[in-house]
Amino acid sequence: MKVERVVQLKNNFYDVYFSDQSKLKVHEESLVKYELLPGRIISKDMLDDIKTSIEFDRAYIKAIQYISYKIRSTQEVIDYLKDEYAVDIINQTIIRLKEERYIDDSHYATSLSNTIFNTTDKGPKHLERKLFEKNIDENIIVEEVERFNDKVDEGRIERITQKELKKYKSSSNHFEMKLRQKLMRDGYTNAHFDFIPSDIQFDDTDYFEKEFEKYYNRLKRKYEGFQLRQKLTASLMRRGFSYDQINEKLEGIEDEF
Repeated sequence: MKVERVVQLKNNFYDVYFSDQSKLKVHEESLVKYELLPGRIISKDMLDDIKTSIEFDRAYIKAIQYISYKIRSTQEVIDYLKDEYAVDIINQTIIRLKEERYIDDSHYATSLSNTIFNTTDKGPKHLERKLFEKNIDENIIVEEVERFNDKVDEGRIERITQKELKKYKSSSNHFEMKLRQKLMRDGYTNAHFDFIPSDIQFDDTDYFEKEFEKYYNRLKRKYEGFQLRQKLTASLMRRGFSYDQINEKLEGIEDEF
């Protein structure tokens, strides 16, 4: 079988035409590597070997292009290639990429950790979940999560606390409970609760007045006197307001009951 002609395509790819009317698409690297130039005589067995090798080269180049946009984990590269290439081709590609340090899960874990720590308010458990999703080795995960955890301090938790204070609309008694719930959802643990400021300044007066009026106007349509007072107190306490705060307000409008 003889190579009849070579036609250049986009992105450094070529179509190689053979004397038996078959065609093979190859990358420039493979074209040079296997000397697929017009006039070259190739046996069928040799062509089969070249096709397998070229498939590996194509998978490698596809992976390199994928990695070029951002750092990737081993699992991400495998998932990217698995719909187009056989397992043995993917395995060879991963081995080569690791040998050439194009993929390094330890480096990936450190990079992801730094990104999460520096650009979000998420905690170490969030990092742990993300690394498990990427099928990172457990030893790498443990090491990186511990390093992340060591960087969490009072300043980080206080900054999160202040952000939540600005957008929080509820009672002061409920605030710390809601803050703890948020921290847990975002990947922090009970140990980090010790960093919550003990002197949180939270004025819920305006919110209390609005809630009081809302429940008072709603309940007075159905109840009056002692029963109204009792229902109103219970409703507001469920909202997180203290009995003393509610009772003080009620005493101020005693004539309305």
